[in-house]
Amino acid sequence: MTDPILDPARFTQLRRIGGQDLITQLIDTFAAEAPARRAALAQAHATGDLTALADAAHILVAGGGQLGAVALAAEARAVEEAARGGNASGALARAPTLLTTFDAALAALARAREAR
Repeated sequence: MTDPILDPARFTQLRRIGGQDLITQLIDTFAAEAPARRAALAQAHATGDLTALADAAHILVAGGGQLGAVALAAEARAVEEAARGGNASGALARAPTLLTTFDAALAALARAREAR
C-alpha cells in the first residue's frame, strides 16, 4: 500500500495482529459507520453545537488512529480540543477541513481494501 493518506506502518502492525482479514473487517466497520459519523459532524457544525462536534470528532480520533489515517486523527483531535476548550470559532472554522479529510480517508481506506 502506498497511499500517502494512510500510515503503512499501522497496516503492517494490524496485519501482524490479525492478518488481512482484520484490516478488512476494521475498514468495513469504519466505512459502514461513516455516513452517520459524517452526518453528525455536519449537523454539529451547522448548528454550532460544540458538545456534539467534540463528541463526533473524538470518535474519528480513535477510528482514524486505529486505521492509520493520521491526517484524519490529527484534524479530528484539533477540532475536538477546540470545541472542548470552548473555542467555538476555531472548532467551527476547522470543521469543514475535518469533513474533507474524513472523505479523503474514506476513499483511501476503500482503495486499501480493494488492493488486498
